[in-house]
Amino acid sequence: MFKNKRGLLPEEIIFLLLNLVFFVVMLLFIINSTNGKAVYEQAYAKQIALLIDEAKPDTTILLDMQNALKLYGNKDRREMVKIIGSGVKVTLGVSGGRVYNFFSSANVKAEFMQIGEENGKPVYSKYLTIDVTK
Repeated sequence: MFKNKRGLLPEEIIFLLLNLVFFVVMLLFIINSTNGKAVYEQAYAKQIALLIDEAKPDTTILLDMQNALKLYGNKDRREMVKIIGSGVKVTLGVSGGRVYNFFSSANVKAEFMQIGEENGKPVYSKYLTIDVTK
């Protein structure tokens, strides 16, 4: 390190701070990408899009989402999987989710079936119901 009569040079302090910020951001990225939610978001979005592409019109698909629900927690399940235009958006964390596009021109609706109520709150199935219509 270079020192002048007053101590460290301002350029070196800025360089050290920028390096520190860079490594903190990299560490946060690595932690977030290895916690599993991002991997599950991408896998489920891709799997649902591929199922939609392969489905014939007037098909109903039931997809077991139990592993994703463990990561999602007790939040509103209606926000977990959304069909947006020609894409599937799966959100398991606070990152904003993953979108995977499908090529089918069919009308698609994806929702968790409500199976009852408990304490005035709806109770949903662990299966995602995907309806593909013309």
